[in-house]
Amino acid sequence: MLILLHALSPEMKANVLLLLWRSWQLRNDAIHEKKEATIQDSVNFLLHYSMELLPSRQQPDEKGKAPMFVEEANTKRRCSINLTRKGWTTPPEGWAKINVDGAFLPESGDAAIGVVARDCRGLVLYTGHERISRRRCATEVEAHAVLEGIKIARDLVQMPIILESDNAVIIEALKKPVKNRAAWSSTIDEIVCISHNLEGVQWHHVKRVDNRVAHELCQMGMRSMQRAVWTLQAPPGVAELIDQDCITLTI
Repeated sequence: MLILLHALSPEMKANVLLLLWRSWQLRNDAIHEKKEATIQDSVNFLLHYSMELLPSRQQPDEKGKAPMFVEEANTKRRCSINLTRKGWTTPPEGWAKINVDGAFLPESGDAAIGVVARDCRGLVLYTGHERISRRRCATEVEAHAVLEGIKIARDLVQMPIILESDNAVIIEALKKPVKNRAAWSSTIDEIVCISHNLEGVQWHHVKRVDNRVAHELCQMGMRSMQRAVWTLQAPPGVAELIDQDCITLTI
């Protein structure tokens, strides 16, 4: 731990120590059987506490003690998510991003979809997967995944969204809707109809590496025989991928 801290910047050291302190606080709460805190509670607590401490760290106190770290002249320092790494990026302020994916077994027609919704700070709003059957092609499954994502936007997220999928055919069909006889055309019509009732929606095609959380949820759906939903959190394994998406800090 000391070697790790030594390699970090002063501000990052402070963030790590705050995280450790919060972990110890939750451990004490568990021992004394206090109300359990959610991950969302801890995130909000640490963000608020960090902002409260920041002004005091920047000014010497009445005893003349120096700040924990010093701002460089004429340089703005800010902590943001996913500004320097390739992969998933946060949506604009006030927007949410929903990533969807589908998997299909042509031998049996079995399929599964995965959906994850996150806000402009990368915090999880929703994760879920579902096993479905009797689909005719992979593109039809991907369309069903987008439909599920847009329903989540309507029923739960309730803010402008960016919906991302690694299926270029479906995204292009949503950007330029045209009548066709494809097996998934009726699904596209339903998606477009629901999207008209949203505050705002953008359709983005992304690479698989930018969509890996939804992909992993989709694979979980293939292994599971039932639908599963998590609100304001993610299941083990997926949570680690989300953390990796949101771990890069730019100073």
